[in-house]
Amino acid sequence: MKTGITFIFCLIFLNISLFAQDINLSSVEKIADSLKENANAVYRLDEGFLNIESPSKYNLKVHQVITVLNSNGAQYLNHSFGIDKFRKVNEVSIKVYNNSGQLVKKYSKKDFSVKASYDGISIVTDSYAMNLYTPPAGYPCTIEVEYQINVTGYIELPNWYVNTILTSTENFRYVVDVPAEMDI
Repeated sequence: MKTGITFIFCLIFLNISLFAQDINLSSVEKIADSLKENANAVYRLDEGFLNIESPSKYNLKVHQVITVLNSNGAQYLNHSFGIDKFRKVNEVSIKVYNNSGQLVKKYSKKDFSVKASYDGISIVTDSYAMNLYTPPAGYPCTIEVEYQINVTGYIELPNWYVNTILTSTENFRYVVDVPAEMDI
């Protein structure tokens, strides 16, 4: 049974991977009008790979390609990660493309500012926030974001949502890999 399920997921993974490679960042006009209607941003690709390594450790790899259609979608130009002794951001790559699909700027982990995070209750915490604002190259523009988060000592697994308010999604995938010995 597990082999059959794994085979089905592999077929879906292969199909979506091949489809995702067809995303053409230079063709904002190829986004379907139905996806742009009442939307400030379109997720051209929204994929997450959650790899559960043990009952106390997982890593999450995310790849998102978001076309920001207008200034009302500017929130997608702000990037933030919460980090602490249990949650580390290992890799970050952000690319900004202009309306014609030309790469304008690249950012990495070193470009983020890191500041102490305040939870509103504690006097002192070990939590930090990594923040980066990526100026748009005019509107519409496309932001490609890739990052990996490693977590040790978790209580719950991360949520993943297909859509948010005033956005639409062209391609979506969330894959959860659990070792067979964990018997979930």
